[in-house]
Amino acid sequence: SACRDGCSALGMKLFSNSPSFAVTPVWLPEGVDWSAFNKSLKNKNGITVAAGQDDFKGKIFRISHLGFYDELDMLTVIGGIERALKEIKFAFEVGAGVSAVQKAFLGK
Repeated sequence: SACRDGCSALGMKLFSNSPSFAVTPVWLPEGVDWSAFNKSLKNKNGITVAAGQDDFKGKIFRISHLGFYDELDMLTVIGGIERALKEIKFAFEVGAGVSAVQKAFLGK
């Protein structure tokens, strides 16, 4: 739930109401360009997420939870998403996503 909590705290809507242990699909916020967002994530933050496919291309992105993936990885991913969103001028409270992830891990 930490990933879902972090994304929600940034004002992003989750694609599904049924959580998955393998992946978290998230709607791109209104007005956010997938190419600019993804470029910032990859080039400036070293983070790779999967794009939406078919009808959802450019509308959602998917965060994978497969393989070796720990709490610090999740903090890094959500922090990188915050940085990418800030770079492309999306309005949100900086630190809200990372704080939500920390609270989920600490059980608060």
